[in-house]
Amino acid sequence: MTGLRCVRRALAELALLVLGMGAAVALEVRAGPSFASAACLSLGLAGAAAGLAVRLRAGELQMAWRCPRLDRLGLRPGSADAPWAVLEAAELALDALGPAQQRFPAFFPGARQELMRAACRAVAAHRRVACARGEPGLEGRAADELARLAKLLKDIRGRLLDASSLVAVEDDPYPQLQALEERCGALAEAVVDEGISGARAPQRQGVSE
Repeated sequence: MTGLRCVRRALAELALLVLGMGAAVALEVRAGPSFASAACLSLGLAGAAAGLAVRLRAGELQMAWRCPRLDRLGLRPGSADAPWAVLEAAELALDALGPAQQRFPAFFPGARQELMRAACRAVAAHRRVACARGEPGLEGRAADELARLAKLLKDIRGRLLDASSLVAVEDDPYPQLQALEERCGALAEAVVDEGISGARAPQRQGVSE
C-alpha cells in the first residue's frame, strides 16, 4: 500500500520520464542516434529528477511512505522536516481505530476527524517552532504542544488496541470505551484550546508593540 501511494505521488514525474525515453527511442528508430534523441532523454531525466526533488523537499513522498492513512486523508507536511514522531503516532492511532470502530461504531463518531485535526495541529506547531528560533517563549510553547499531542495520541492508540482486544463476553467493555471517549474529548479540547491560544498570541504581541 505504501509503495503504491509513493508511485501515485510521483506519477507525473514517471510520466515525464517515460515520455522523454519514448521520444528518444522514436527518434533513434527513425534517424539513428542523434543529438535530438539524447536531448529528449536528458530533458525527461532532468524533469523527473527535478519533480522528485520538489516532492521530497515538500515531504510528500515521505508522507506517502511513512503515514499512508494521513496521506489518504489529505494531510500535507509542507516540508521534509516534519514532526514525524507525532505524525507516526497519529498514523498508528488511525490504524488501531479501524478494528475498534468496526466493533463499537457508536463510541467513535468523530474519532477519525479528531485524529486528523491533531495531526494538522502538530504540523502547525512544528512550523511555529521553526519560525520561533531564538524566541524561547514561543518555541517552548510550540514544543510543549507537540509533546502533549504525541502523548495523547500514544495513549489513545493504546486504549483503541485495548478496545479491539475485548473479546470475553463476560467482560464489560463500556467502562474502557468510556475512558477512551473521554481521551478523544481531551484531544479535541487540546486542539481547540491551542488553536485559540495560537490565534490570541499575535494579537497580544501587537498590543504590546
